[in-house]
Amino acid sequence: MNQTISVNAKAILVQPGKGSTYLVLGDLYTFLAVGEDTGGTYSLYEIVMQPPLKMPQRVNQINHDIIQIGFLDVNNFSASRQYFWRLLQRFETISYIGFGNEQEKFIGVERLEGGRFSVEVKDKSTGVNKLVYLLDKQGNLIDKPIGASKNYLPTRRPC
Repeated sequence: MNQTISVNAKAILVQPGKGSTYLVLGDLYTFLAVGEDTGGTYSLYEIVMQPPLKMPQRVNQINHDIIQIGFLDVNNFSASRQYFWRLLQRFETISYIGFGNEQEKFIGVERLEGGRFSVEVKDKSTGVNKLVYLLDKQGNLIDKPIGASKNYLPTRRPC
């Protein structure tokens, strides 16, 4: 069974800096040739992606901004937990988002293996300890703590 493939190649020259360019979450997408240009035979595009280490900085800046303009009340740990959990759903390269303050309050959400998540909480209800809970598929606490850090101070970092 012989098949004949015919190619009707048409050269397209795209000058540097030309083409439709879009900035999406910090990555630059330039469409050099689209279906209209090639009779629907192919598209050609260039993607310039930010290094993976830029993503945590971007997420931290987003968090800082929404806290500053009042969209997130970090004293409302239930809302903060849900927000951090949702961010981790969107940004798969990020494994942990947390917030602590001078009043010794702390909340952090962590991506675990197998698509699970946990939350670490240190507030008035936990006393001097930081407690760790698993989260369900909706980002809600599963009943009992699975771990604890005794005498946790979020303002201190290990040497």
